[in-house]
Amino acid sequence: NELDRDIVVEETRRAVNSCRITSAPGIDKVEYIMIKRLSDEYMGIITDIFNGCVKTGIFPEQWKEYQVIFIDKPAQSANIKEKATKANAMLRYVNGIKKGMEVNTALMLYKSLVRSTIDYGAFIYYPGDEKNSIKIERAQYRGLRTAMGYRNSTPNNVILGETKIMK
Repeated sequence: NELDRDIVVEETRRAVNSCRITSAPGIDKVEYIMIKRLSDEYMGIITDIFNGCVKTGIFPEQWKEYQVIFIDKPAQSANIKEKATKANAMLRYVNGIKKGMEVNTALMLYKSLVRSTIDYGAFIYYPGDEKNSIKIERAQYRGLRTAMGYRNSTPNNVILGETKIMK
C-alpha cells in the first residue's frame, strides 16, 4: 500500500522546500531557512524521526502546541477618522455626479467605499475600546447619511430602519 511505505529524504526535503522562508518560526524559534540548508545527513535524521512517529502513532507534544501572537497596528486607530473622511468624500463625490441615485446603488457604494474601509477587523483591532468603537459608529452613520441623502438631523434609528444595514 502506498500509504504504508516509509517517507524518503527527498519527500522530506520537498516538503521543507515548499514552505515559505518568510513564515514565522514555531515555538522552538527554528527558522525554515535553517531547515532548508540542512545537509542530507541531518535531513535523513529528521526523516527517520517522521517515519518513527508515523509507525508508532506517537508524536511529540511540542508538535501539537502553537502560539498566536497578535501584532497590533497602532497607526490604525489614529487613521480611523482620516479613512472615514476619505471614504465619505468619495461617496459624496460619486453621489453628487449622479443626483437621485438608486437606493440599492447608493448602499452598494456605501458598503464598498465606507464600510469596507473602516469596519472590517475593527472588533479585532479595538476589542472593548469604547472610544474607537464610537468613532467607527459615527463614521458609519455619516456614510449612510451621505449615501441616502439624509440630513445630519436624521435620527440614527431612522437610518437603521430605512437601510437595514447595521444592528
